[in-house]
Amino acid sequence: MVELAFILGLLVSAAAFTIFFLYWNRKQSRTVAQVSEEQKDKEDNTPASQPDTPINTRQLVLNTLHELNCQTTEFGDNFIRFEYQGGTFIINATSDNLFINIIYPNWYSINLEDIDKMAAMQRLTNRANNSFHTTIFYEIEKDDNEANISSKVVMLFPPEINYHKDYLQANFHYLFSDARHLIISLEKEDKEG
Repeated sequence: MVELAFILGLLVSAAAFTIFFLYWNRKQSRTVAQVSEEQKDKEDNTPASQPDTPINTRQLVLNTLHELNCQTTEFGDNFIRFEYQGGTFIINATSDNLFINIIYPNWYSINLEDIDKMAAMQRLTNRANNSFHTTIFYEIEKDDNEANISSKVVMLFPPEINYHKDYLQANFHYLFSDARHLIISLEKEDKEG
């Protein structure tokens, strides 16, 4: 199972790199074309054409979430909260950055007094972060005497791709499956311990 997750992680990473590379090459081509156009305009003594308006990544994310029938709540400057297939997610997306950060918060909690389970969680989280597509982290809530486990994925979300909905769903799948894998591993160690 870990090998499959590792291979899938490599494939998604390769796909993200390819998308970024294609976007960068296209952006460079546009830049060269704009420079050529500006030089031509200067030669003709006409004003240079205006550069393309920047793509609004935040709006693209909101549109894609609405295509997935997600009810969104915006908070802070860049955050969007929504539910998808029973999980609550937060996306950090700005208008001018092509990268978004998807957070799957507080999907598991461990009592801080359960030292064996805390040690297992830390060990399994470190192992998972070396082989999973997502990053798993925990936050200590002293008031509740718990460690809340969350995960996140940072992904490129360029407007040039035609499958935003599928791309976003694939990353939700990684967040769900990686969380499920860690929970199963924790429960397995709990039974064995």
